[in-house]
Amino acid sequence: MPSTALTLLTARLPENKPLVKQLLCAVLLLLSIAAHAAPSLTVSQNQGEISLDDFSDIIEDNGKLYRIADILTPEVERQFRPTENGDFNLSREVGRYWFRFTLSNNSSEVARQLLQITPVDLSAAQLFDKSGQQISAMPTEALIRAETLFALFLNPHSTQTYYLRDRQLLLSLHDYASFLGSVSKREFLNALFFGTLGLLFIFGLISASLRTDTLFFTTAIYALLIIFAQMVAWGYIGSPQGLLPPWDGYTLILVILGVSLTDLVYALRFPIYPINNPGRWPTVIKL
Repeated sequence: MPSTALTLLTARLPENKPLVKQLLCAVLLLLSIAAHAAPSLTVSQNQGEISLDDFSDIIEDNGKLYRIADILTPEVERQFRPTENGDFNLSREVGRYWFRFTLSNNSSEVARQLLQITPVDLSAAQLFDKSGQQISAMPTEALIRAETLFALFLNPHSTQTYYLRDRQLLLSLHDYASFLGSVSKREFLNALFFGTLGLLFIFGLISASLRTDTLFFTTAIYALLIIFAQMVAWGYIGSPQGLLPPWDGYTLILVILGVSLTDLVYALRFPIYPINNPGRWPTVIKL
């Protein structure tokens, strides 16, 4: 005669044990949250630069309704999901994004880290810890160009979760030595770039004065406009604007319009077609 006894998996819990039900529900809830959360990142004093793409969770705040108190509630916490490819190419149609990441320090010393946010937008980037306390951005006036940096301190053998509110960003975690090294390398390459354009500007001015040729003068103006556009875009002059629109104000719009006009003048003045057999090229360019 086949047994009709319920198996362990299908047996109902005794009605007189509500505590067992509550514990079982809590375990299942914790397992579901852990399965839909990004892994924590273990930091060290000499880890170098690490992208947080694979260690972050994300949630969209289309109506810009969430505050940190709302984010910390269990209902909203469960809506976070791990970031995927393309999540950091944030859509401007979404009002705001919230990111969550967890750092662990397994050493016996305090771990000092720098969180770098790119592009720079201090008015949009706000960082909070697990208690809901806002972490202020570091002052960066001493640096050559503006940065958005947050100093993070993790106690020995501890884990801390952070919440970041922003619109468009790239998250990187540095130790202090790696950050100084990356900044020094970046500024050295930028100095070479600006130096080359500066030499081109000086050469164009000298050649234009000696040869009385407007083509050299156009080249000098073009180099100057490129230098100015890059300095404004990257924050060497004023607040960083970025290379792509929309921009704050009309400065970059006017500069890029000037670059386009110098390109047109250069094309009209420079013989890019055979003089003896121009064909239809002059008419096409003038259009």
